Amino acid sequence: MMAAAILGAVVVLGLLLGGTSITLRRRYTVITVRGQSMLPTYADGDRLLVRRTADYGRDDVIVFPMPADRQVDGMKWLIKRVTAVAGDSVPADVQPAAGPGSVPRGCVVVHGDADSSLDSRQLGYIASASGLGVVVRRLRS
Repeated sequence: MMAAAILGAVVVLGLLLGGTSITLRRRYTVITVRGQSMLPTYADGDRLLVRRTADYGRDDVIVFPMPADRQVDGMKWLIKRVTAVAGDSVPADVQPAAGPGSVPRGCVVVHGDADSSLDSRQLGYIASASGLGVVVRRLRS
């Protein structure tokens, strides 16, 4: 009787922990930085914890899909800093790609921390809904 109760408790605990693991994977993911565009904040090889969301604020670092025609060496995601959100004025250096005025609803403007970054200066607006999420923190390498 005691062994059955212990076994039952172990099974229930395993199910609870398994469900927690699935929930965490739905809310968070880990990505690895490739390239130099976010130096000095993040370096090539840094591993980052990303919270899955499409709700971004100014200065958040986000992960979003790289346009298919810009993918090189299998890179499918970009990591950039949000510099303008819906309603903000379009930064002057982005106007050639996005036009003057205000950032439209559902979009953000992003910049890499390094000057030689593929970002809104070439891509224009980024649709918030297309993003993977926002970087929460760097993990140990």
